[in-house]
Amino acid sequence: MMTTLERKKYLKNKIDTTDDFEILDKIEKIFEENDEIYVFSDDQKKRISEAITEYLKGNFLTEDEANDDIEKWLEEEN
Repeated sequence: MMTTLERKKYLKNKIDTTDDFEILDKIEKIFEENDEIYVFSDDQKKRISEAITEYLKGNFLTEDEANDDIEKWLEEEN
């Protein structure tokens, strides 16, 4: 198993020696995707804060409780 440094050197060498534009394009896209930073709007920040507060108060459903509620709702629809 390679160390991180060994792996970087290996990949750098592969990049340096390839002439395949598609491979280079894919590598570039991977790095661009990792560079994206999502910025929340003020409204989103407020809603996230409210959700955290409700969670800390214990106001949430477990997955089982939510599934039970959904099953009951679906039964009422039929």
